[in-house]
Amino acid sequence: MAFDIAAREAVMVVQGKPVRSVLISDVDNTLFDWVQIWHAAFSSMLEELLRLSGLDEATLLPEIRAVHQRAGTSEYAFLIGEVEALRPAAGDTPVLDFYAPAIEAYRTARQQALEFYPGVEQTLKALRQRGTLIVCYTESLAYYSQYRFRKLGLDHLVDYLYSPGDHDLPDGMSREDIRFHEAAHYELERTQHRFTPPGELKPNPDILSSILRDLGVRHDQAIYVGDSAHKDIWMAQRAGVLDAQALYGAAQHREAYALLRQVSHWSDDDVERERLLIGKDHVLPTYRLNGFADLLDIVEFTAFEGVPV
Repeated sequence: MAFDIAAREAVMVVQGKPVRSVLISDVDNTLFDWVQIWHAAFSSMLEELLRLSGLDEATLLPEIRAVHQRAGTSEYAFLIGEVEALRPAAGDTPVLDFYAPAIEAYRTARQQALEFYPGVEQTLKALRQRGTLIVCYTESLAYYSQYRFRKLGLDHLVDYLYSPGDHDLPDGMSREDIRFHEAAHYELERTQHRFTPPGELKPNPDILSSILRDLGVRHDQAIYVGDSAHKDIWMAQRAGVLDAQALYGAAQHREAYALLRQVSHWSDDDVERERLLIGKDHVLPTYRLNGFADLLDIVEFTAFEGVPV
C-alpha cells in the first residue's frame, strides 16, 4: 500500500502543475454569463408587459417575485399566466395571446444573448481530446439547464450534468400540452443528466462528494471550477477537491443583478443565509482564473482511466 501511495503522489504534479483527469465545473456564470442572458431576456419581456398592461414596475415586480418564489426559479416559463395583475388588461383575450409580444421579446433576446464566455468552448474541446472526464453541476432546474446545453452544444462536450429536477407544472397541464416537438427533442443526446437531491444546495460539500462517489472518482482526480468564493470554492475546499475560482463570472456588482434581486425566487431566508455565509470567513481560492482557458495553464489534464458508473 505504501508503494501505491508514493506512486500516486509522484504523478500528482508534472512540471509544477497538479495532474487531474476530471473537471467538475459550475455552469451559470462560469461557462456563460447567466446573469446577462437572464437580464437580456427578462428585461425585454418586462418592457412589453409594462406597455401592454399599463402597470408600473412598483405594482408588477412584487407580483412577479411572488410567482418566482412559488415556482422556485427566476426563469419560470409559466410566469405570465400566473401573474394576476396582468389579467385585467387582457380582457376577453386569452392572457398568453394578449401578451404574445412579451413572450416573443423574451425568446428573441435570450437567443441573441446565449453564448459562451471567451475560451470556454475551445477549452472543453481540448479536454475532450485528452480524454478528460467533464462533469457539470448547476443549481438551475433541469428544463432550463437542458435548453442551454442543447443550444450551446454542451450536450456534445460534457459527459455528465448534475442539476435539481424540475418544478411542477401548473394544475391541469401536462408536458404534452406545452411541447411542440417529440419528447426526444427536449432530451440530451450525449450528456447523461442526473439529479441532485431535492432541497440540497451549495455550499453543502456533501453534494460534491456524492457526485464523486456516483461517478467512482477519487477526490485527488478532480478539480472543481466555479465563480462564487462563498459557495463554489468553499464547497470544494470542504469536500477536499482542488479548486479554481472563475473571477470573470462575478455579477453581484452589476445593474442587471439589481433587477434580479427584485424579482428573484430567493426567499428572505435565502438572502439572509447567503449574507451569513459571506460573513462567516474569508475564502481564498487555490487558483484564480481570469478566463476559463487559464485552466490549461495551471493544471495538467490527462485521460480519465476509470469507468464512471
